[in-house]
Amino acid sequence: MEKVQYSSRAELFKIHFHVYQVLNHIIPPTKTLTATAQAIIKDVQAAEIDPELWSHLAAILLQWIYGTISNDLLHTIIETNVKAQQAWERLASI
Repeated sequence: MEKVQYSSRAELFKIHFHVYQVLNHIIPPTKTLTATAQAIIKDVQAAEIDPELWSHLAAILLQWIYGTISNDLLHTIIETNVKAQQAWERLASI
């Protein structure tokens, strides 16, 4: 995949994930408490309160990622019990 194409797709994913308040599934929060980080912390607290919801959202993210990449990339990164963040990082490393 071309670097330019990856960068564009990655940015679109980040915007999409931010809209649905699930960005923290692919990008862990940092110690700097920006408005985004505060929203992420809120999501993490929600995960601790409702792990079933957290798991459901993680599955949706994987579905979005897997459903929008080529079959070649899919077969390269897909693995049993992988987290959305791991799939995201594998794509970034390719």
